[in-house]
Amino acid sequence: MFSTQSYGSGETKSVQCFDRMGVGLLPKVNQSFWKVEFAEMPLLQTSNFNAIVGMGPPETPAADAWNFAKQDVEEILSYLERGDAVDTSLINSLGDTIQVATQISEHPPVLASFGVDAFSLCLGAESGSPGYLSWNDEHTGLASSVLSEVAVIGQHTWSVELTAPRLEKQNPSIQVTEDVECKNGCTALLDSGTSLLGVPHAVYQALEQEAMKLNPECTNMNELADLVFTLGGKRVSLPPSSYVAEVVGKVPSHLSSLLRVKSSTKKEPPTLEHPRCQLFAVELNSVSDVGATWILGVPFFRKYYTRFKVGRTKKHRKVLIARADADCKPATDQMVLASTREAIQKPIRIELSKLYMPERAREVASQDFINL
Repeated sequence: MFSTQSYGSGETKSVQCFDRMGVGLLPKVNQSFWKVEFAEMPLLQTSNFNAIVGMGPPETPAADAWNFAKQDVEEILSYLERGDAVDTSLINSLGDTIQVATQISEHPPVLASFGVDAFSLCLGAESGSPGYLSWNDEHTGLASSVLSEVAVIGQHTWSVELTAPRLEKQNPSIQVTEDVECKNGCTALLDSGTSLLGVPHAVYQALEQEAMKLNPECTNMNELADLVFTLGGKRVSLPPSSYVAEVVGKVPSHLSSLLRVKSSTKKEPPTLEHPRCQLFAVELNSVSDVGATWILGVPFFRKYYTRFKVGRTKKHRKVLIARADADCKPATDQMVLASTREAIQKPIRIELSKLYMPERAREVASQDFINL
């Protein structure tokens, strides 16, 4: 039985398989997975990964699968309520969808199989530096005192409440704070699978104005404002390198409708020898029942050590964050070395062909209303 998985970079058709799987020092388990048989995903031509391992809330795959079945049922009911004959292909599709949903529900995802109750992520501040994914690190007692707790408000996503977004300039000679309204509140999807930040229209416009101050070489980034907001009562500050980058190449076709890349007087795309320094973020116009939506992608994890607490149920789910030091360990702002602060002020060089945005994030970017 084939199952179709849709990602931001394309679609795959897969079959359920099983194999002995081991991660680090954890004991091997007989893990179910979906083996790709067919793919329409241009990203595979330039990427070097061999698998996609989701780390969303464990019930998410089954919930998504049954939601697809529900959509098929609702479509069939709409035919019947109109007194029309139901298309046979739709009935067959429902049967296939229910079978796939049943298969997914019967076998636990990776986090559940390995008994992972918490995991943490941190990406190095320097361009090209390593990142770290730690499973069950809460049992190590690793600097728990510096971690700030943030409640998870998403039903099947790592989404948290975001308030008071603003631009702040830390230079003592400037000291300017510009508020960017979040009138009815905002919600932020924490997503390590997305290469960049996604921000509401008003915030995007404010960042666009900041980016206009850049020189072509990106050497005056210290003149730009930090993007500041609050997550669960904790002040979070992202430097200009979170929304400005040196870009190389062309935007992949599957993201061309979402990502605007500054036009150039030259016909050739920017190259490694001649990158283009510019605003690098996705403008979002969607809202959830909690408010305007954000996506905190890779730039967020370059500055903040983030621990995801899975919990037994949704009400036990939470996120804990702290500033990351030079070794990608949680620390206070005072503990962070000057070299780390300097690293996050440098522009990251981005090869546009390797951009990634998973399906859930792409939905947030392309739809008007999102259920998180």
